[in-house]
Amino acid sequence: MEIKPAKKWYLIGRLSLFMAGPVIAFTYSHLPLFSVMDYCSIMLAAAWLYLSVEDTFNLSVPAYALYFVGVFTLIFAIMQQKEIFDYLLITSSLACIFCTVWCVQRLRKKMLMGPADLIAIVSLGFTLAPQTLGLWIIIACALPLIGMIANRELWSQKIPFIPYLTASWLLVSILD
Repeated sequence: MEIKPAKKWYLIGRLSLFMAGPVIAFTYSHLPLFSVMDYCSIMLAAAWLYLSVEDTFNLSVPAYALYFVGVFTLIFAIMQQKEIFDYLLITSSLACIFCTVWCVQRLRKKMLMGPADLIAIVSLGFTLAPQTLGLWIIIACALPLIGMIANRELWSQKIPFIPYLTASWLLVSILD
């Protein structure tokens, strides 16, 4: 699927405007860069922004990049040294999210989320605190709904979900 040059610049403009606020707030919240974790979080944000751009343009992401960024994100989550109870809470919350998505997909007999979206949810979810996980999912799901309602777009068209996950992750991770 080739994107026309005019539409490509339109998408670049929309994505830049959409991501500018979360990126600026996230970067500002980590300044000054004192620790290795601050540098890692900035690099992690840049990697997820790359995947967001790929998902916006192609409605898919390169598998090698997704796996690399997903593993890097999970290593970052381990480096945060949370308590084991927090990881158990996050795991149970993510299991509930996946069960809900699976049930809705079975009822509608239609694929609602791709495997890349599920990998992104797991990877980014483990970097957040358990109490912010719900807020992150609510924001990530509300952003595309607001955009579709405002633009009067069709509900049946495919939308890239990784940019919404990334933007909401950038905003919610400021609260941690």
